[in-house]
Order: sequence, then structure tokens, then C-alpha cells
Amino acid sequence: MAYNNDIEIWQFQESEKDTVVREIISAYTGIPSAKIELSSGNFTKPALLNPEAPQDFHFNVSHSRGIAVLAVSDMPVGIDIEKIRELRDLEAVIELSCTDEESRILAGLDNDAKNQLFFELWTRKEACVKALGADILPTAGHFQCAAADPDNPKGRVYLESFWQDGKAFYIREPFRLDGFTAACCTPKQNAEFRVVPYNSVAERSS
Repeated sequence: MAYNNDIEIWQFQESEKDTVVREIISAYTGIPSAKIELSSGNFTKPALLNPEAPQDFHFNVSHSRGIAVLAVSDMPVGIDIEKIRELRDLEAVIELSCTDEESRILAGLDNDAKNQLFFELWTRKEACVKALGADILPTAGHFQCAAADPDNPKGRVYLESFWQDGKAFYIREPFRLDGFTAACCTPKQNAEFRVVPYNSVAERSS
């Protein structure tokens, strides 16, 4: 399969995740869905364990409140989607997962804006960590994804790239969905995102 600069993002219902992920991976790799072996990926991204899998096949899965997405690329990729909602322990989560500068930015916002920005930051952090294959829990606070705007003391700017082991990674918003926020991390600087509904998988693989 020729990916060019595209990263394909499949959207489907969270309740169908286990079956759909295997069917989509099968469509790309040619491995029968019943024979696909995946690592558990409890706190890191799942991996395809089949030795016959193409070396240039990379994927990542995320889900939140009924929606699931699967990103497919020929290079490492991380994706996260989150339903924007109130968290009872938001301050504790911010302390664990945000840098000092991000915490200061969040502290100056009202409750609704704080929840919105936190989840926008979190999806970016998780996408970065998953692209690297790291553990999200101890790593999120080391990724700074927003900074104070030097031209606006009350504003902020999103940081759209970082370097890891001499390689650049780029953080993008791949699509918009009301009530949700999403982010994708990729080493492809000019990646184009193609959002695909699951019901076209048979057509895509034929």
C-alpha cells in the first residue's frame, strides 16, 4: 500500500473496537483478522506481534465516550481522542501531567476554559507519548505542549513539534468533532489526514 504523506484515520463505535481494529489491520496487512496478535497496550500503545506483518505498517488506537479512532501510517504514529468533560480531580491531574508553565496558564482560566484547555493539552501529550511507544503515566508531564504567548500575556500558543533522539515529531489536530478534542503525533512534517468511516473498510481493501 502506498501511503504517500497520508495518515488514514478510521472512525467507528467504541463498542465495536476489538472487532473493527482487527478487521482494519487485516485489510492493510493481509493477515486474517482471526490470526492477528496484538500486545495488550494497557499504558502504552498496542503493537502488532505477527512476524509476517509489513515492516512499514504502523497504527494506533484511541477511544472516549462511545467514539473510537484508529490511525494508520507507514511511520510511527500516535493518536488520542477525548470527550471534553469535567474532572472532579482536575487539579491533581494537572499537577501530575502538566509542566509548570502549562499549570500557570491553566490557573488563569475559568472552570469551563480550564477543562477545555486541559483536554486539548492531554490529547497532544498522549499522542506524543504513544508515537514514541512510551508509558503515558510517568511521561506526560515531560512534554510541554503549550506556552505563554509572548505577544499576549493572557494568551498561549501550542507547541507543534519536538525532537527525540535526533528526530523531529509534529503534533497536529487531525479532525474536529463537536464535544471532543483530538491530536495526532507523527514524524511526517507535511502529513495529510484522511478520515475514513469504518463502513468503507471493505471497499478500501478490495
